[in-house]
Amino acid sequence: MSFSIKKLFSNLFLSAVIEGNECVFYGQVFRNGKIIKIINAKFTDINIDNIYEKIIKYIEEQEKAYFGVYVSVFFNDDSQGALPTANFDEY
Repeated sequence: MSFSIKKLFSNLFLSAVIEGNECVFYGQVFRNGKIIKIINAKFTDINIDNIYEKIIKYIEEQEKAYFGVYVSVFFNDDSQGALPTANFDEY
């Protein structure tokens, strides 16, 4: 694997939303406090028996490109939620 200065200073914040046989990834890549890339990926018709293998494989692929990868996982449950913001000042 080659060294990349861009990788050194890039962090990915990734959310995985799992509902039934579908998994959706939403992500934002930050460098120097600015969003430099937005990631959206969707897996449909996934067999529930191997859904976690596919999720882990996808995350491992993302880890190759970024210094830090931070992951949150949400399931189909009303007691879970996320704040719709990427800036600390918006909390």
